Amino acid sequence: MKYALMDNEGQLLEKGKRPSADNLDDFVAALYEIGDQYKGKFTGIAVYTPGKIDTEKMIIHYGGALTFLDVLNLEETLGFRYGVAVSAENGGKGQPGAGQ
Repeated sequence: MKYALMDNEGQLLEKGKRPSADNLDDFVAALYEIGDQYKGKFTGIAVYTPGKIDTEKMIIHYGGALTFLDVLNLEETLGFRYGVAVSAENGGKGQPGAGQ
């Protein structure tokens, strides 16, 4: 997992990485650890992930290589916790449904 804190102009302020999780609970816990580290320093969250993305509802479908992400609702998982807007895009190369 790679993450970054950026300003409103897109300038990189901080970045980091951590090992990828292999199950949903560990994945969400890692997201919360990263988000809590920067709580109050961001006004939105952008996620780049494998799988087909419902960009209106912010739900991951299929999860690509991370099958445990299937039906993860990013709005409920991140948006509600941090009170900010969430956006998501498909991170797979050439996968059907990218960005949908």
